[in-house]
Amino acid sequence: MARRLRPEPPVTLPDRIARLPAWAWGVAALSLAAAVAFGAGGGNLALAVAALVALPLAGAAVVSARVQAKREERARAEAAASGEDILKGMGWREFEVLISESFRLRGYRVVELIGGGEEHSFDIVLSRQQRTYLAHCRPLIGDRLDVEVVRGLDARRAVRGAAGGMVVSGARFTREAVQFAKERQVTLISGSALRSLISQARTLRQSAVNSPRATPADTPGADRAKVARNG
Repeated sequence: MARRLRPEPPVTLPDRIARLPAWAWGVAALSLAAAVAFGAGGGNLALAVAALVALPLAGAAVVSARVQAKREERARAEAAASGEDILKGMGWREFEVLISESFRLRGYRVVELIGGGEEHSFDIVLSRQQRTYLAHCRPLIGDRLDVEVVRGLDARRAVRGAAGGMVVSGARFTREAVQFAKERQVTLISGSALRSLISQARTLRQSAVNSPRATPADTPGADRAKVARNG
């Protein structure tokens, strides 16, 4: 069945105006006002006419500034919703440690780490209440994970006989990926859920490091060397 393309939103007049930055509209307004005033020979009347002629360009500058501000606000909100804000500047190693620790905080035991390194994605084999789970983790930003990533995780889960699967990523998931995850009972973790995972793990890690009683064995992630790694 052919996929229906989502219709593009209509381009409004403010959107067209915002194609030029506010400062460009402002320069145009000042230049036009100066040219009109100079051509009219100066004087109060000439200045009034110049201001009136340049008023539409000045209004366009205000509109452009508002549209740009709304776009920036929307971009910040989308970054926060996708978890991008907390992943910026984070290396794959730190992402791996924090995600592993966040699962430990939720009662899982990290059994095995598969992949990682330059691949920038890895699987975590987890155990809880005598059941095995498989989590696929990707510290991606500004990308979309399609259904093939979720299908791959589900296939590996089935091979291992794991009770459940999870995909953890800073990227957004396509509609097809979300639908497939619902059908296969795969949990998708991104956005606010991902931020909560990492924030809690970071807080615990920092408190353990700052604690005067902390020893190397007490530090979150200290048992990482004991976890089997393949890949």
